[in-house]
Amino acid sequence: MPQNARMARSWSNLWIACFVGLATSALGQSSDSSHEFGLMGGESVHVFGSSETLSTLGLFYRSLRHEPRLGGRRVSADLVFEGYAEQNFHAADTLDKAYSQTAVGGLAMGRWNYGQFFVDFGAGLQVQSRKTHDLSTYINSTPVLDLGWRQHAGSNDIVYGVRYLHISNANTDRPNRGQNQLLLYVALKF
Repeated sequence: MPQNARMARSWSNLWIACFVGLATSALGQSSDSSHEFGLMGGESVHVFGSSETLSTLGLFYRSLRHEPRLGGRRVSADLVFEGYAEQNFHAADTLDKAYSQTAVGGLAMGRWNYGQFFVDFGAGLQVQSRKTHDLSTYINSTPVLDLGWRQHAGSNDIVYGVRYLHISNANTDRPNRGQNQLLLYVALKF
């Protein structure tokens, strides 16, 4: 298949995966919800056994619901459900030839708010379009840690953050090298 056709197919898969991710995140919606829609991008980092270098671009949708049982006297907390779709690009190297893949995932996280700053921690599942050197299965677990802040912009907020996403088959198959992504994101909270 020619490179342009592969690229067009990959981008169409990204949009399809995005709609699947949006449907996944709808599980967390309620009448007291707020929402975030954003873009993310970054690269993989070579830690904990991963060896591939991937560049990542993606979209996400989050539904947030205030959850007082997770918070405390000085900290408010939210329950966050996220659906995301990402396109990963791998340049040719000694491990593998160049490729791209589509991934879609769902996350459930707790968010602890400290004024305009927050920390998200949680886990989920990701389905990807191909197996890779670091990811030997199509379905993988995804523990996640986000650090971010909100900036007021009229009636909405702009949300900025950095994410560490570990993608792994959780030892359900060998080898279990895993992939580690460091991502930056920006979102509109409404």
